[in-house]
Amino acid sequence: MRDSPAFLNAIAVGSQYGWDQPNVRRTTFDELVSSGTLGLIDDPRVRRRIVEYYHLDDESRARMEARRTQYPQIAYRLVPRASEWTAQEGLEGTRLHLTIDEIRQADLSEHIVAEINFGGFIQSMIAPLDSLARDLLGELRSYREAR
Repeated sequence: MRDSPAFLNAIAVGSQYGWDQPNVRRTTFDELVSSGTLGLIDDPRVRRRIVEYYHLDDESRARMEARRTQYPQIAYRLVPRASEWTAQEGLEGTRLHLTIDEIRQADLSEHIVAEINFGGFIQSMIAPLDSLARDLLGELRSYREAR
């Protein structure tokens, strides 16, 4: 039981994929589209690449949402607030044993594999988006310098 805080922390950290997925900031793009000013970018290739980037983000986000697992919600219900078990006096004795028993009885293991796979899936969705973002930034710099 000496490693119980580490065990509880691992469960909480493991649920982060389910809660914290990377977000693309869309404010400028949404404003360009809603105001009709996207057309002010006179290079059709640059406009198309901007739209492709945000379209890929929309598709990736929808696919990630469709594959979301139940692990984060289950872990959130089972693991007490971090302040309760990291404090010096923290979660001790019978209460600690009861918490760990609840976690074991919830059979998180059947959800952990799905969450690990989900983490790999998120990485596979983000890598092409990251690459496209870097290419697009280069194109936008070139476009700006040419003006």
